[in-house]
Amino acid sequence: KFSKIDLNQAYLQMHVEEQSRELLTINTHKGLFQYKRLPFGITSAPSLFQQAMDQILAGLPGVVCYLDDILVTSTDNESHLQNLDATLNRLKEYGLRVRKEKCEFFQSAVEYLGHVIDASGLHTSPSKVKAIVDAPTPKNVSQLRSFLGLLNYYGRFIPNIATLLKPLHKLLCHENSWRWSTECQETFKRAKETLLKSKALTHFDPALPIQLACDASPIWCGSCFVPHHAEWSREADRICFK
Repeated sequence: KFSKIDLNQAYLQMHVEEQSRELLTINTHKGLFQYKRLPFGITSAPSLFQQAMDQILAGLPGVVCYLDDILVTSTDNESHLQNLDATLNRLKEYGLRVRKEKCEFFQSAVEYLGHVIDASGLHTSPSKVKAIVDAPTPKNVSQLRSFLGLLNYYGRFIPNIATLLKPLHKLLCHENSWRWSTECQETFKRAKETLLKSKALTHFDPALPIQLACDASPIWCGSCFVPHHAEWSREADRICFK
C-alpha cells in the first residue's frame, strides 16, 4: 500500500532563527521587514527544508520524503496503518500541517516524483511520457537540450540510452555546427519509440542476491542491478553514460 502526504505551504512552516532574520530583510514602501518563516525563493531554502524533514522523519519505517512530498509505504494494510499513524503523529509532534485535499491514502499505486509506483515496481508516468512523445523536432541546440533533459529523466528505463542518443549528443559539441540530419531524425523517433516500450523496474529486495552487470567501451559506460529470484530476474536500476 502507498500513501502520499503533502505539507501545507511547506517552507512557511519553518521558523527562521532570530540571528538569521536580518539576512532576509526586504525593503518596501512601508519600510524594512524581516521574514520570521523560511520564504520561497531563497537559494538555500530547499536544502535547509530537506535537511529538517530528514531529521523530523528519521527512523520511521517505510517513509521517504522529498521536500514537502512524503511517501508512506508498506506490504499490507495493517503495517500501512501503523506506518501512517506514526508518520502523522511525528508531523503533529513538530507542529507541521498537511494539505488534506492533496493527500492520498491506502492506494495500490501512486505517482511520485514523475514515476508511478505500485507493487510490481517503478513505472514511467503516462502524462510525462506523452509530453516527451509529443515534443516537436528540435530546431536548435537549446531545444535539443530541453528534449534530452526530459528524456534522460527516464534514462534508467531505456537500455543503452547513451549509445542510442549518440547522434544527438554530437550536435551539442561546440565545434559542430547545427545540422539536423536524417540520422538525427531517426534517432529522435527511435528514442520516443523505445521509451513507449520501456518496462517497469522492480523494487529492490535486500533478501535477494544482487548481480551488478557492467560494460564499457572507449567512449561509453553502463551498468545495471539485477535481483535474482528462483523463478525470475528483473532489473532494479540501470545506468548508461559517456
